[in-house]
Amino acid sequence: IMDTLPKIELLSKYPVQPTILFGHELPPFVKEYMDIQGLNYEIVATYHAKVEHLLVPTTRRRNGIPYPSAVKYLNNIPTDDMLVGTKLYVSRQKASSRRIVNEGEFMGKILTEGVTMLHLDDCPVKYQKALFHNAEKVIGPHGAGLANIVFSHNPIVLELVTPAYTNPCCWLIGEIAGADY
Repeated sequence: IMDTLPKIELLSKYPVQPTILFGHELPPFVKEYMDIQGLNYEIVATYHAKVEHLLVPTTRRRNGIPYPSAVKYLNNIPTDDMLVGTKLYVSRQKASSRRIVNEGEFMGKILTEGVTMLHLDDCPVKYQKALFHNAEKVIGPHGAGLANIVFSHNPIVLELVTPAYTNPCCWLIGEIAGADY
């Protein structure tokens, strides 16, 4: 979310709508986002292409810290307003790493607190944004799904980490989004 979508935003500001070339198949959330924004794109079979004008968007972060303008932009992606729950748990059950080994037992304890369990692997972008838009509390292991706090407004976030792997990127996103981490 924080790498690809803000780069596309830069291209969407170009006065003439460019065709965006990708040298690989796109993740479903990127395709969906491109369609939401009405952007033209092509998957090219080779990294060699002849073009009249070339625009290369930069990364929208510095030293791992996302630019506030990128966070603001993501927060303004159109969404359907829906309220699923204000307390969310982001599961990594289908992921290959950083899963909660005793997730069933853990969920048994927090479900009684009105927490909704989310599996975001196949959720469309608009749905993910809608889920997090009204979130007051977000719990989850470190991972891409937790980056959806960028769509929240001042949530309380509990990121589950292991001493063997600590990465500040979600915390940094939360800082800009006004999260109480």
